[in-house]
Amino acid sequence: MPTLKDALEREAHFARALSDTTRGIVVVMDPQGQITHGNAFLAQLGGFESAEALVGRDWFQTFLPARDRQRIRALFERAMAGEAVHRNRNPVVDAQGYEHDIEWSARPLVSADGKVLGVLSVGIDVSEARTIQRQLERQQARFSSVIASTQDAFIFIDHRARVLAFNAAAERIFGYSASEVVGQKVDMLMPEPYRQEHDGYIERYERTGEARAIGRIRTVQGQRSCGEIFPIELSVTKVGVDDEARYAAFIRDISEKTRLRERLLEQERLVAIGTTSAKFAHEVGNPLNGMLMNLQLIQLRIRKGVTASAVAPLVERVEREVRRLGGLLDEFRGMSRRQSFVFEAVSPAAMLEEFAGAHRELYASMGVRVEVTSEDGLPDVHVDREKLTQVLLNLVKNAAEAMADQGGGVIDLRARAEASENASGVVLEVRDTGCGIPEEIDIFEPFVTTKNQGTGLGLPVVRQIVAGHGGTLTYQSRSGEGTTFVIRLPLDPPARPESS
Repeated sequence: MPTLKDALEREAHFARALSDTTRGIVVVMDPQGQITHGNAFLAQLGGFESAEALVGRDWFQTFLPARDRQRIRALFERAMAGEAVHRNRNPVVDAQGYEHDIEWSARPLVSADGKVLGVLSVGIDVSEARTIQRQLERQQARFSSVIASTQDAFIFIDHRARVLAFNAAAERIFGYSASEVVGQKVDMLMPEPYRQEHDGYIERYERTGEARAIGRIRTVQGQRSCGEIFPIELSVTKVGVDDEARYAAFIRDISEKTRLRERLLEQERLVAIGTTSAKFAHEVGNPLNGMLMNLQLIQLRIRKGVTASAVAPLVERVEREVRRLGGLLDEFRGMSRRQSFVFEAVSPAAMLEEFAGAHRELYASMGVRVEVTSEDGLPDVHVDREKLTQVLLNLVKNAAEAMADQGGGVIDLRARAEASENASGVVLEVRDTGCGIPEEIDIFEPFVTTKNQGTGLGLPVVRQIVAGHGGTLTYQSRSGEGTTFVIRLPLDPPARPESS
């Protein structure tokens, strides 16, 4: 059975082990300030081979800088008199002469008969913690300075989309003071459809981790306090604070850049119209000459008293040319006038299914089968539904008419998601199994066509509509294998300035 002596020895052994494994300083001094016990960490700090080498050394002379010895000895005397010392700070010098800022607690060691045997002191090195704290404070000050002086708006929101910070640039760009915005929902800075959809974006990201804006630069729209809608570049980063999500957004007003781009596009459009007008005059000239000759023949036969049935073929010929010129004029108007768009959130898969369902019967009569293939879980895309339907109709009609001349084929309408480093969007494809497009033909050149009855203006108009959505239209074609038109659309409508 263990004796009391055994128990005390185990306790003493445990205390020594604890003392030697801690990264703090543990030191016991006698009434004269001589070290009677020091732990391994203190020995290492002082450059001694072992804790035993500390015994008998004067604490004040060995470890304290000269300037602090008198003050600390006074504290030592107070501890010897029975006063407990808490949270005192003084430096301790290591073997290399470097001073460590130590926070101390000390109490007297008293024998059974009440005699003070010495002082037990425990110290924690707070130098590194203070250094880190100072570094953090300096970094925070620099960060706050950058945020305050940047020309970009900085907005910080919590996981409930409430604004926590709103810098001076944000006040200037949006026209609100920070006091008006902080604590409010951030969607007050957004027009529709973003305002209505924003909470859903955050909720979906928190639930699924699916990022649409986070980690990317997006071009969207903001709304000033006066109601003006303007284009912005938005970059959002997730920041973890206290185990809760926070979101930091940097916003740049790109109204002027967008206006300049609009002017450049308008200039390019006017140049294209000028070039096309010359070709249009040529395209119209030949039919007009033919119509004039037919009308002269009709007049001549009428003077000779021929019957109506004799001039009927000439009248029909003139009528066909008039209709063809009318169609050509309509398409030219569509190309030359500036497009206006009404954007709405549309499911790409549903739009393709709706289009195919409305036209399958017509194309089936031409021997052409229309199929739809879509990825699951595609996000909505903001488009002008009517104009994008016009794009699909033109591409599918061209493909169907070309394949009908060869006995039929298959048109596959496809939709898939596409993401890059800074943007995400949806790709629509129109694939056919026709004969392909000759390499030497530029199908986007006005009045260039591979069809006998085509005007050659449909595809330029289609590409103009896609560009108005902020997208691109390209194609790949192999002779004898078919053609694939590829429409790339951003998820959001292109940002446009409120006024030009």
